[in-house]
Amino acid sequence: MIGVIDTSVAVKWYSAEDGSDLASRLIEADLVAPDLILVELGQALWRKQRDGELVPDQARRGLEHFAQTVALLPLSVIAAVALDRAIELSHPVNDCVFLVLAERLQLPLITSDHKFVTRCEGTPYAPLLMTLTDWAALV
Repeated sequence: MIGVIDTSVAVKWYSAEDGSDLASRLIEADLVAPDLILVELGQALWRKQRDGELVPDQARRGLEHFAQTVALLPLSVIAAVALDRAIELSHPVNDCVFLVLAERLQLPLITSDHKFVTRCEGTPYAPLLMTLTDWAALV
């Protein structure tokens, strides 16, 4: 495994937006994510379909492809710790789920969520977060 991927990066695989070119370089990588990502990615793809950026079949195929491409770990084993991190960081639990998984596996969390990266600055968790741009500069 090279890292934990979050929804902010995963959605870039299936729609054209800033960073999609960098994110596409991760498609063949050995990645892991909490199974929560299927709900978040499904929501993002639905929204893009609703807004006319994707046709329904593209959204469906994207979610199916993702589920077959990335190793998914159950949310149940990290939910309680994610709540603790959310309280500690004053940040939404769903983002902290990805952080806790990265912490547990001692892998970087590759993200395009700059707000979350900023929130973690100066905390013991900052070294776990890696922006998509920073990851691309290393490979």
